[in-house]
Amino acid sequence: MSKRPLPDCTACGVCCRAPPNQMAWADIYEDDLARLTPYFIRKHVRRRTAFQMLVEELTLRPSYFTVDAIHTKGNHNGTVCVALRGTIGKRCSCSIYARRPDVCRNFEPGCPSCLRARRIYLKETND
Repeated sequence: MSKRPLPDCTACGVCCRAPPNQMAWADIYEDDLARLTPYFIRKHVRRRTAFQMLVEELTLRPSYFTVDAIHTKGNHNGTVCVALRGTIGKRCSCSIYARRPDVCRNFEPGCPSCLRARRIYLKETND
């Protein structure tokens, strides 16, 4: 039984795209923030406010945004991570690859989530 080859991430980029008709973002934590540049954080990261954190603490209920997150942008690829460069399904790359958050580092090429995202996107573009 031969092993299926891993998808080529630089010819895909689907994992950087929000599901169709949805907004999404990459959740980031303190370790992730430490890797990102101050400029990227100022320009592209939605930070929780002190007020949100206080409300969470007082009510013991997390707000809708419970962590910091990298913004998304709308373009010809749909809604994608602001760090994505290029065209999904053709040639693309991550502009913060060396500093990318753990959620991205832990997303394995060929994992079930990867294959599901590829199926959804490819079906949508082939319809």
